Order: sequence, then C-alpha cells, then structure tokens
Amino acid sequence: MNTRIRCFFLAALVVASSLMVRAETSFVVFKAGASKRDVTPKEPVPMWGYGERHAALSTGTLDPLFASAVVLQAGDNKLAIVGLDLGRSPSEMTIQNIRSRIMKKAGIQHSFIAGSHTHHGPVLELTDEDGKGKGKFDAALRYYQELEDGIVAAILEADSKLVSAGLPRGR
Repeated sequence: MNTRIRCFFLAALVVASSLMVRAETSFVVFKAGASKRDVTPKEPVPMWGYGERHAALSTGTLDPLFASAVVLQAGDNKLAIVGLDLGRSPSEMTIQNIRSRIMKKAGIQHSFIAGSHTHHGPVLELTDEDGKGKGKFDAALRYYQELEDGIVAAILEADSKLVSAGLPRGR
C-alpha cells in the first residue's frame, strides 16, 4: 500500500472514531476499503495554476493523475475520503453529482473530496457557456464528466473492498 493511501487511512480512522461513538451496540462493526483510479485527461486541456498559460494546452503526460479513495464504515454510517492529484476539487455541481451517485449506489452518506493543489493538472473552472470554455476548450469540458465518473468509480471500488473488524465500543 503506498504512503498516500496509508495517510488517508490514518486520517480516516480519526474521523471514523466520531462515527463510532454514535453506535448503539457494545461492538461496532468498522470497515475500511481503498482504491485508486487514473483520472489523467485523455486529450490536451488547459493547465491549472498558470494564469499566462490557460490558453496553452497540455502537450502530454509526464506523470498520471489519480483519484485515491478510502471508504470507512462504522455501524450504518459510511464516509468517503478522496484525494485528487489536481489543483483543487471539482466544481460544487460536480461534487453534488458525485455525492448523489455514491449515496444512490452504495449508501455513502458523507464525503470529503480535495485536490492536492498541483500545478500539473487541468483547469477545472471552465463551463459549457460561450466565452467560458464552450467551443474553445470542449476537451476540458468532456474531461469534467470523465473526472466525475473516475471519482465515483474510485469510491465505489473502495466501497466494494470494505474489510471488517469488530471493535469494542469506546476504543
């Protein structure tokens, strides 16, 4: 298991401990699963974090970009934590779509999705409106749906890998 996923597990255990306190049985079933998905754009897109270069498209891939997900379950509560190799998290609308999809498909009620603030990822601020991306940066707009699908897939895969352990209450 790589260092990034281990860090997610450690942070997630701290968060999950608060979920366990609300359980009503003397033993809480605690489960955890992890996954990682490549979310590198397949087409040239504008790069994030370089104001002077927003109109210049990417020219290839040096290192792939990943969505690393951890899903924790304590009792009936589920939490997804996702780290993205991106400049920031996706738009609020995309986050809401992701939350709706993971609730519907896996019953995951809570999520934390954050970017690592890399300047080696795509711009995420464009919209499907004239002058704001549409027509000029259509590849970036297509990428946003691929990114959403990749994040959801990483979360659902992590959920499918949940491994359980009974933990005494209060420990």
